[in-house]
Amino acid sequence: MLNRQYHKRVMKAALNLVGAGGESAATPADLVALVFGRHNYELDVTEAASYLDAARVTRGARLPERGTAPTARRDKAAALRPAKATAITVYTPADLFRFRREGEHLS
Repeated sequence: MLNRQYHKRVMKAALNLVGAGGESAATPADLVALVFGRHNYELDVTEAASYLDAARVTRGARLPERGTAPTARRDKAAALRPAKATAITVYTPADLFRFRREGEHLS
């Protein structure tokens, strides 16, 4: 239970740092300081960088290309846009009967 609580607290702090679109330029040092101040947890910089990357992906931002620093500043144009929900039309048997009777087509 302790590991799950630890993960949830650190991830919540990382999500707060990266912002709604994952575009905020938070550094691993920022996360280390925030988590230590809030929960008295000691993170190392590589673990903090991993949490920040996970938070950015959760918020829809792309990670940088291979060979670059894991927390390099993300370009706003590279951020993924949230996917739009697909519209689904549900027809009842009464609708189908009416379409057939009136000669309409399903669209």
